Amino acid sequence: MRSVEPEDLEQSATLLDGADPASLKNGTDSAFSRAATLGVTSKPAGLRPMAAWVTETAPDLRRRAAAYGRRVLRHRRDPDRPDRQLHHVRPPHSWGRA
Repeated sequence: MRSVEPEDLEQSATLLDGADPASLKNGTDSAFSRAATLGVTSKPAGLRPMAAWVTETAPDLRRRAAAYGRRVLRHRRDPDRPDRQLHHVRPPHSWGRA
């Protein structure tokens, strides 16, 4: 997780559960609805654990992105005094709390 940018984690979470029709959550939901319409709900039954994984993993990625973003800000160096770190920098409100 150390080499991942917070924006990349947020983008991954959006691909998992975002409103985009191409997101994994929307794709699995669509597959389950189509299977129910066709009366073959047993065929995509193997995908059920993936649907649960998506609902757990996407919020976790967002939480990690917010925590990592705060850690990055906290350890930035003061440009005027490179020997001192900026410890009292508050993250933007848009990052939420984790």
